Amino acid sequence: MKVDIQAFEKTVVSSILAPYIKQYKVPLSISVWALPKLQMLVDSTWNKYHESKTSGVTIHTKDIYDMDISLGKITKEMLIKFKAEFWLTENTFVVDNSDIPSDCYAETREDKCVYVLDRMIESYTLHLARSQWEPSLFSGGNMLLLTERNKYIQEGFILFGKYYTDLWITGDPNIRPTRSSSMSETDDIVLQGC
Repeated sequence: MKVDIQAFEKTVVSSILAPYIKQYKVPLSISVWALPKLQMLVDSTWNKYHESKTSGVTIHTKDIYDMDISLGKITKEMLIKFKAEFWLTENTFVVDNSDIPSDCYAETREDKCVYVLDRMIESYTLHLARSQWEPSLFSGGNMLLLTERNKYIQEGFILFGKYYTDLWITGDPNIRPTRSSSMSETDDIVLQGC
């Protein structure tokens, strides 16, 4: 897979000048007046120039041969990364009770989110391995299990579509809580939902 995604991190004047505004005790009225004008200048020159040079997505021809596999690999890895970073934020989304087993109704909002994320990840994992398990089930005549797995995959895809706009992390990515010394690198990926 050769999908190239480049992004330009926008220069924000207020974040650069904030320490100097505090240090030199610049009056609020001057900051409120000057910062938007400086940001407009930077946006129309520096940011505009660099964004046009560095932003974009390049899709190579081989990426569209099996688009479901190409997108599935990207989506699965992004969901795993999102779940691993999920504990760093206060960003949880509201999960409908119809999307979780009844024994999870009393669980915390975070547990419900983790359950839904696990279902999405499992669906993409099964889909990406379809070429390994589907032929044997089909040739062995095990249509019931084949149908159940396909239904399970589709349910995970439906959850992904339903919560697609909730898959974002709030806050400044440069300001994150530090990991406690008792946590290992793998603790992120073994979170279990209800």
